Amino acid sequence: MTWAGVVFGGRVGTWMGRKVEIAGGLILIGIGVRILIEHL
Repeated sequence: MTWAGVVFGGRVGTWMGRKVEIAGGLILIGIGVRILIEHL
């Protein structure tokens, strides 16, 4: 199952490229901001 995820992720990564990286980064930033606001 892990192998399938690695293969699938590699293919999707080359197909989608930079857009997916940016979207993932924005999601992580959003999660971080949400946690920060909750703890203030």
